[in-house]
Amino acid sequence: MKRALNIGIDADGVIFDLFRFQIEKGKKHFKKTDEEINIDKYDIADIFNCSRTKRQLFWIKHIYEYCMYSPLMDAAVESMKKWRDEGHKLYNITSRVYVDNRTPLGAFFRYMIEKRYKKEGIVFDGIDYCSEKNSARDKTLACSKRQIDVMLEDKEDNIEAISKISKVLCFDAGYNQNCDVENMIRVSGFKESDEIIQQIAMSQEKELGDTQYVVDGKFKRVRAKDEAKLTRQQLIDYYKQRKQYYADQVNREQMEKHQRNFKMAYRVIIPAFKGYYNPQIINKELIPYQNGMIFVANHLDYKDQFVLLPALGNRPVHFLAASELLEMKRGLLYKNVGCVFVDRHSMRSKAESLETLTSIVANNGNIFIFPEGTRNRDPEKYMLDLLPGPVMIAQLTGAPIVPIAINNNYRFRSNDLLARIGEPFIVRPEDNLEEVNDKLKEILSTMIWENMEKEAEINKTLTLKR
Repeated sequence: MKRALNIGIDADGVIFDLFRFQIEKGKKHFKKTDEEINIDKYDIADIFNCSRTKRQLFWIKHIYEYCMYSPLMDAAVESMKKWRDEGHKLYNITSRVYVDNRTPLGAFFRYMIEKRYKKEGIVFDGIDYCSEKNSARDKTLACSKRQIDVMLEDKEDNIEAISKISKVLCFDAGYNQNCDVENMIRVSGFKESDEIIQQIAMSQEKELGDTQYVVDGKFKRVRAKDEAKLTRQQLIDYYKQRKQYYADQVNREQMEKHQRNFKMAYRVIIPAFKGYYNPQIINKELIPYQNGMIFVANHLDYKDQFVLLPALGNRPVHFLAASELLEMKRGLLYKNVGCVFVDRHSMRSKAESLETLTSIVANNGNIFIFPEGTRNRDPEKYMLDLLPGPVMIAQLTGAPIVPIAINNNYRFRSNDLLARIGEPFIVRPEDNLEEVNDKLKEILSTMIWENMEKEAEINKTLTLKR
C-alpha cells in the first residue's frame, strides 16, 4: 500500500516542452544556426542573444501557438492520469506570463492554459497562478498552502526556494545544471519522476503506517505533549489530515453564495468609500494573485475593513467579526458576505469560529483577522498583544500570512489614510507559535512606524505647498 501524496507540477518546462519550442521556432525567427545559439540558457533572449524588444516581438508572434499547440513532455499526460488514479492529488503551480494579471489580458491567458489542459485531458485538483516576477516566492507560498509533498520544477531559483519546504524533482535541462540543493532529485522526465514518486509514497507509508485521525466522522486530536513527540513527517501528515477534515466540514454552496454576495457588495460600497476617504495603498504588488490567504492587520477604527478591501481588490474575504455586530444595522450585510462571528466572552464560540475560519482556508478561501481581538484605543501603544489564532491556522493549513498596517486618518479626501502591505510569510509545521506570533507583532509594529513616517512626509509636503 502506498501513501497518497500532494503533487505540485509546473507548466512551462515540465508539462510543456518550452525549450524545444523556443529552439525550433527561434532558429527560424532569428535565422540562427545551431552554432550561433546558447542551449544552456532558459530565456529566449539569452538563447539567441537578442534584445528584450526582439524577444517581445518573438512572443507576440508565437505566444498563442505556444499556449495552444506546444509539444508536451514525454509521458506527461499518462503519468498525471496514473497518479490521480492512484489517489494522489495534483496541483498545477505555474508562473506563466500574465496569468496573475487582474485584467482581461490576464483572464485570456488563464483561459488559454485551462482550455489546453481540457483539450489534453489533464485534470488538476487545483491551479495556483503565480507572479512571473516573484515566481520563487509565489510558488513557495503555493506549495506551502497546498501542503505539497513533491514538486516537479525546472527553474533553478524556484527549485532552491521550494526545496526548503517540499521535495523537488528537478527536470534536467541545460539551464539548471548548476542547481544542486538538499531535498532535490534530478530527473530526466515523467517516467523517472513516476518511479521516485512511488518510492516516496511507499517510504511515507512505511513511516506513517495506516494512522488515521478521522474516526466515525470525527477528528481525533493529538494532545499537545504527544504532538511534540511526532517526527516532522508525522506532524505534516497530522496537519494534512486535520486540514482535509476541516475542508470537508464547510458548506461549499453557502461559501460560494457568500463570495458572490461579497463581490456585489464590494462593487457598490468600496468605490464610494474610496471616493470619500481617498485611501493610499502601499506595496499592493506584494499580495499574491492566488487565494487561500490569511490577511491580518492592526485595528484602530470600526471602518478599518473598508480601507483594507481596496488593498485586496475585489477578492472575496471572510472577516472575523464580533458577534455584537449582528445587533447593528450593518450586521445583516456582514452575515450575507460571509463574515464569521465570535462571542469574545465564550471559549466555545472562539473555538468554533477558529474551526470555521480554518475550514474556509482549507477550501482555498481568504480570511481576514484583526489579531489584537479588539480596537486599540490606547494612543500610547502601537499595538495590543496578539491572539494566536492567525498563526495557528497558518501552521495547520500551510496558508501564508499577509500582514497589513493601517492608520485611522478618516477624513474627507484625506491624503494620509494609509494601508501598507507587508511580505507574505508561512508558518512551518515545526515552528514555535509563540515565537511566530512575536515575529508577526514585530512586523506589524515596524510597518506602523513606516506609516507614521510616510504620514509625516505627506503632511510636510502639503504644508510646503500651502
